[in-house]
Amino acid sequence: MSRVAQAELPALAETVIKALNAAPAPFCLWLVGDLGAGKTTFTRQLLRTLGVPAHVPVTSPTYTYMNEYRVPSGEWYAHLDLYRAKGSFSLEDLGLLDAKRYRGFIVEWPEAIPKNPAIDPTHVLTLKFTGDEDVREISLQGTAR
Repeated sequence: MSRVAQAELPALAETVIKALNAAPAPFCLWLVGDLGAGKTTFTRQLLRTLGVPAHVPVTSPTYTYMNEYRVPSGEWYAHLDLYRAKGSFSLEDLGLLDAKRYRGFIVEWPEAIPKNPAIDPTHVLTLKFTGDEDVREISLQGTAR
């Protein structure tokens, strides 16, 4: 675990991207942490670092479940927020499995739905509160997919 301040998010995003690029495509990054821990804030920084332009809003897909982003290289990324997923929720209903070839998936609240091989993690980033509201404890782990 390391402590990361808000100002250090760009460097953290670079480090995480290096780890994700080493994984087979598509990568699947699970973001784990309490409500308000900074999962969407980190996702925004990660997508900006990947090339999503500043004029494109990167927001939480809490009510739509998924937002898609295309970077200048032509690669697509899916950002999922499964916080509200309940009961009969299905990734297939989102068109996740047949819509596009994604370079990567960034998934908030993956534990909200039953295990699904389409979003098995290649990496898990855990964010935890500290006593300082500008600082989080961060842990990145690779997983065997």
